[in-house]
Amino acid sequence: MSKKYDARKFNDYDFYDVNEVAEILSVNPKTVRKWELEGLKMDRQKRPIYIHGKDIKAFLKQKKLKRRCKLGIKEFYCSKCRAAVEIEPNSFEYTFTEKCLGAKNNRQVITKGKCKNCGTKVARFWSEQKINILEKLFKT
Repeated sequence: MSKKYDARKFNDYDFYDVNEVAEILSVNPKTVRKWELEGLKMDRQKRPIYIHGKDIKAFLKQKKLKRRCKLGIKEFYCSKCRAAVEIEPNSFEYTFTEKCLGAKNNRQVITKGKCKNCGTKVARFWSEQKINILEKLFKT
């Protein structure tokens, strides 16, 4: 299971050794050393091995971008399949929440359905502006 790491804990101009990085991110030092194989730049000229703060931030940002999943208008993210999926026909439903979004104060809408592949319940948040488009798309 992948973990979310907070890159804001690092200063761009400071240097950190492997143990400091591991402690700040609450991971094992072996994990930090493994990240070198994934592209984290380390200064191996001297001991202890140092890592520049801006390099840690850039690496964690890339790691976060790799995890992202772009969704099409008819797609939901299924946490069981770990992918963008379409929902089963006739399982589309929506509810309005009290939360207002943006300058136009459109209400937030929670759309729900069941994953076509595994049957898991999936949900996605929208603005009420798009509810008419979504109703047309999911009507059978």
